[in-house]
Amino acid sequence: MQPTDSKTSTASDMAAQNSNTQANEAQTNDTQTIVIPPSKKKSKPSSKTRRRLKDAEPIPFNIDGLSHDGRGVAVYGNGFDVAEGHAEDKHGKKIFVSFALPGESALVKITNSRASFEEGDAISITANPNPERAVPPCPHFGTCGGCNLQHWQPDGQINFKQSVLAEMLMHQANAEPDNWLPPVVGDRLGYRTKARLGVRYVVKKRNRTCRLPRAFK
Repeated sequence: MQPTDSKTSTASDMAAQNSNTQANEAQTNDTQTIVIPPSKKKSKPSSKTRRRLKDAEPIPFNIDGLSHDGRGVAVYGNGFDVAEGHAEDKHGKKIFVSFALPGESALVKITNSRASFEEGDAISITANPNPERAVPPCPHFGTCGGCNLQHWQPDGQINFKQSVLAEMLMHQANAEPDNWLPPVVGDRLGYRTKARLGVRYVVKKRNRTCRLPRAFK
C-alpha cells in the first residue's frame, strides 16, 4: 500500500460529504413535503359525523386564502377532480384548514362536515410551501391547542392580524386609520400568561393530582 497524505484524504472526504449534502437538499427541495401534527383544538362534530370521518382518507386541496382566525380556506373542485376525493356535489363548498397557508397544496384530514362548510387539519404540505412557513418552536404545537399560528413566521402573523383588524374596522365601523403605529413586539414565546391544566382526584391516594406538561416543568 502506498502512504496517503492525511490532509489530502480529509479534504476529499469533506468534498464528498458536501456533495452528498447538496444532493440531499436538492431532493428535499423537489418534494417540499412538510409533516404537521394533527390538531386537537377543533369544533366537536356529532357522533355520527365522527364515525363517518374516522376512517376517511385525506383529501388534497389548494389553499386560496385565510379566514379571520388564521385557518387556510380552500374550495372543493379547485384543481382536483372526483378521482381525488372532490365529489361533484361538493364543488364550490368551502373547507377551513388548520396549519395551512395561502398558495400551498395540502393533504387534509377532514375533522368536521356541515351543510355549508367543512373543517380539517393539514397533515402535510405536498407542494408550493409558503415562503413564510416556519418550523414551530414549541414541541407541543398542534397538541395543546394554545397557539394556532406557530407554523408562520412572526412578521407574517403580525401583518395578517393587522389586516384582520383593518378589515373589521372598515366593515363594522366604516373607519380607516390615517396611519398605523408600529406593532409592539417582544419575545416570540413570552406572551402567554396563563395555562389550563387538568386536575383529577385519585380515590386510592386521597389527593388531587395535576399532570404538568413538559414545557411547564
